[in-house]
Amino acid sequence: MRARILVVRELASVRRNRDVLLVDLRGTGRSSALVCSELEGEDGGQEFLDGFLPAGKVRACRDRLKKEADLAWYTTDAAIDDVEEVRTALGYGPLNLMGGSYGTRAVLTYLRRHPRSVRTATLDGVVAPDARNPLGLARATQQALDGLLAECESDPACRGAFPKLREPVVSDVPALLLSGERDPATPAADAERVARTLKRSRHLVIPDSAHGTDGLRDDGCLASLRAAFIEAGAAEGLDASCLAGIRRPEFALSLVAFDRPAEPEAKVSKADLERLVGTYSAPEMRLALKAELAGDRLRLSVLMGPPFPPALLIPTSPTHFRWEGEGLAPGLAVEFVLEGDKASALRVVQPGKPEVVMARTK
Repeated sequence: MRARILVVRELASVRRNRDVLLVDLRGTGRSSALVCSELEGEDGGQEFLDGFLPAGKVRACRDRLKKEADLAWYTTDAAIDDVEEVRTALGYGPLNLMGGSYGTRAVLTYLRRHPRSVRTATLDGVVAPDARNPLGLARATQQALDGLLAECESDPACRGAFPKLREPVVSDVPALLLSGERDPATPAADAERVARTLKRSRHLVIPDSAHGTDGLRDDGCLASLRAAFIEAGAAEGLDASCLAGIRRPEFALSLVAFDRPAEPEAKVSKADLERLVGTYSAPEMRLALKAELAGDRLRLSVLMGPPFPPALLIPTSPTHFRWEGEGLAPGLAVEFVLEGDKASALRVVQPGKPEVVMARTK
């Protein structure tokens, strides 16, 4: 009833000279309505905050309705063709179409399928034909909320009533802020905003990094930066030039990554190898490895886990090694993470598999 009153009020001036043609699209109203009762009964707009269109309820609705009707025929294209048949049957000429929200997609579909049957088109709250709703609703909702909060902050009365609505943290404590260049969860722009009120802060952006640095080759750069910052107690003057040397893995041009030539062997000094000697473990995976010197090479043995024989690692850089041997998967590699003058962890990397991170235990 509320919607009907709204239509009557909004179209009052149009109705002075025009007929208003309203059609219940197939699957709605009196056109064999297909109702998702599973999604009804929510309290006001709270459902938009608690979990919009819960997948389980949507599936339950679909599974129930497909027993009543062939859902393949309940599409926007089919519904618009219905309206065109109604227009023809009533003898109307080209229509002045009006649509709001989803209705704008219906109008655009009418324009595409029956362009000669449209005189004008009014679109209110436009849904683009290629929009994948509700995929973008969370982002758009956040933008709308941010805009509203910004208005409150600029309004003296609202700011006085809600003084801590989005109060920034102001501090002169030394702070080091690190962001990934390609982080979709906590983008660098967020850190820039925070840094404005941390008076002794420095913001560093890690090249190619996402939400975390797993998979990057940094040769201990980040660990060294954190340690240097803590020792100095200040971010000013921190030498961050090593960030330029951080590299992401090469693009995988094939689903089978190990069909590429292996990285060439590199010469690594005994002193560099000694930094990597130790025992590394991942208790949750019941896996432990031991790295030890064998002449001028590094040997890796399995202490707990699959019974692979000890193997000499083939260095491709001071911290990266090919792990080859009987029973081992092609393309297997070991990467050591340096912290100060010793390795603090190692990563086992295998093409097409999640990497395994193992902490140094001794």
